[in-house]
Formats: sequence, C-alpha cells, structure tokens
Amino acid sequence: ATDIPALFNLLKKLDIELLGVVEIVDPKMLEESARKYLGNQFKVIYAPSKSSQKIGFLYDSSVLEIQGAPEIYAEVMLDPDSWLRPAFRAFFKVKENGADFQAIITHLKAAPSGYDKRERQWKVLKEILTRLPQELGDEDIILMGDFNNVSKLGYDEFIPTMDSLG
Repeated sequence: ATDIPALFNLLKKLDIELLGVVEIVDPKMLEESARKYLGNQFKVIYAPSKSSQKIGFLYDSSVLEIQGAPEIYAEVMLDPDSWLRPAFRAFFKVKENGADFQAIITHLKAAPSGYDKRERQWKVLKEILTRLPQELGDEDIILMGDFNNVSKLGYDEFIPTMDSLG
C-alpha cells in the first residue's frame, strides 16, 4: 500500500509545479489527495483509457495553465486494443512570464523480456519527438515518464534515441 500522506508531504517539500504520473488507478483519489495535501490550485489531467492504469500530469494551476486540448499518442500503447500505456501530451504556459512548453508523459514496457516492445515504443517516441517541433512550431518539449530501462543496458538503453534528437 502507498502511504498517501507521506507521498504528498514529500511532493510539498519538493515544491512541484508539474509532475508526470503513471499507473494512476484512481484519478479522483489522486486529485482529491493533491488538493488536500498540496492545495486547491493543484489539478490532474490524464489520458482517458479503458485500462486500469492511466497516465497524466499533476500540476499547480496557479503557476501553469494548459493551452489547447491534450493529445493521446495511441501508437505508443503496448497493444492497440488494450489502451495500456499510451503517451500523453499537454501544452503548458507559465502564467508569470508566458514561457510555454510541451510535456509528454509515457510509461514504457517493463521487464528485461520487454526490451523488444520498449525498443518499438522508443522508435515511435522518436518519430513523435522529431515531428512535433515542426507541427506545433515549438521546440520546447519535456519528455518524462517511467522508461523501465531494466535491461542489462540500463540507462544506455535510451541514450541513442535521445542523442539523435539533440
């Protein structure tokens, strides 16, 4: 079981403004807990899904505002029929100075045996990250998530993709 008060007290100490969240099983509980422990300005957005696990963002709405509609990248899912682990993007604007950025949250396949699926997911993410700056006219993109780099390559598993993107 998760110690909800301890988790949110840590997030409060970290003074978060944006957090990518994976394995959301109860979005309502997440949002209620965020408001209870962090304040009413905290909002949760997540990718709608038939799956029991969702991905999304927890953000401080007194600092950030969402611009436009978030987007789901179904091509990253483990299985197109499962709705499990798509990538999810939202466009955020900093209220104080107008700076803006795209944030993408993803949750890649776990386990060393999942390397082939993770490799496919990385290939799709690379395609998305390559085309987004031109499509959106914005090169400020933050990729976050649970990359599950549990193969013997560890961190090196995703360095080639990130290096190729600059």
